[in-house]
Amino acid sequence: MARRNYAGRGSRKKKKGTSKMVLLLLVGVIIAVFLSVLMLMKEKTPKEIVALPKSENQSTKSVLPNRPEEVWSYIQALETRTVPVTDDPKILDKNMRLTEEQRKILLAMEQEQKAAEQARLKQQEEQRKIEESKKDNSATLIKTNETQNGQAKAVNKPQTTPAVIEVKKGEPVKEVVKVEPPKKVEVINATPSEKKYGLQCGAFKNKTQAENLQARLAMLGLNARVNSNQEWNRVVIGPVGDRASTLKAQEKAKAIAQCVVIGM
Repeated sequence: MARRNYAGRGSRKKKKGTSKMVLLLLVGVIIAVFLSVLMLMKEKTPKEIVALPKSENQSTKSVLPNRPEEVWSYIQALETRTVPVTDDPKILDKNMRLTEEQRKILLAMEQEQKAAEQARLKQQEEQRKIEESKKDNSATLIKTNETQNGQAKAVNKPQTTPAVIEVKKGEPVKEVVKVEPPKKVEVINATPSEKKYGLQCGAFKNKTQAENLQARLAMLGLNARVNSNQEWNRVVIGPVGDRASTLKAQEKAKAIAQCVVIGM
């Protein structure tokens, strides 16, 4: 039976473990040396200077020529230029030298100004006619009121008989005066139920205006008509009835015309 050396086997295993440790230490030292060398090389390398490209503007400044001095003549021409005030197309073409489009614009502006002036004059003429018609209407209304007031005063005025003076013959000194007592004048006043009233809303010389006002009043439901007398055409409403109903009709017609109460 062979003998085995167990002590020798244990020493071999220890040698193999130490050899591995040595190898690992060597590898670590080599790596450390390599890294230190790289760090030293990096510190010693000089920094590269980056050359900036020169801008082209700096070189062109010296190349460009001086700015030329220009003399503008249109300012003096405008200061001394005269604007012609005339409608002659030949003079306008010669002095102003306008283009065809500018001429059309000027002609259109002149036509618009003329049209506006004509419209303004026409409007003034219409306003003047309206004012005259209003004055005529007010004058006729005043006349009718005066005539009505005069008639009412004449009816209500009592009649007086003149005094009779008799002188007897043979008595030149004495005078006998006989005064008759005034006779009683019976004034017949119409009761409110019997007397009727109406409205007069205007008087026109032009019959068309009177008919126009009549139509507008008829649209409100009023019994309007035109009474033509010589030169005047009077627009009247009625007879309406008593004074209260006439005043109501007057208030209703106020939206169209100013009417006055008249007796009918």
